[in-house]
Amino acid sequence: MNQRILLFIVIFLGFLIIVGTTVVITTVIERSRNVDFFENTTDTEFHSTCGTSGIEDVIKLEDQKILLKCFDGPVYIYDSKKNQIITEIN
Repeated sequence: MNQRILLFIVIFLGFLIIVGTTVVITTVIERSRNVDFFENTTDTEFHSTCGTSGIEDVIKLEDQKILLKCFDGPVYIYDSKKNQIITEIN
């Protein structure tokens, strides 16, 4: 009789572990869909913006906006969603 009770407890705990793991994995996948692991823009777009002077610094302002500092030129605010330069600061 005791062996049956122990068998049911082991099966129940195994079932709880499987269900709990599945819930945790699906929650992590669902919440990570908003995270952008790979940048959509390429480095060639940024380097062509500054021309031959080159890029001094790249600063992320918001989710979609990036600030580009050129060595001998102006500062650009680039919108990666629209794929264009929004503002040029001399």
